[in-house]
Amino acid sequence: MSEKTIKQLEQELESVQRELEQWEDHDAHRSDGSQRQDEMHERIGRDIKNKVNRLERELDAKRKSDK
Repeated sequence: MSEKTIKQLEQELESVQRELEQWEDHDAHRSDGSQRQDEMHERIGRDIKNKVNRLERELDAKRKSDK
């Protein structure tokens, strides 16, 4: 697998951040569901947040290594 460029990482991060904003908006307005639905919703949110964090770290490391 080829290494991603800073621009690619920035674009991917922007996309995942938009996904997180949409999830947060949905979360603020959704009605509670069954326990399983609530757990699934929370897991999806955690997964998106983890993606944002991973991409931020990856982008930071790439920027430092390209200096």
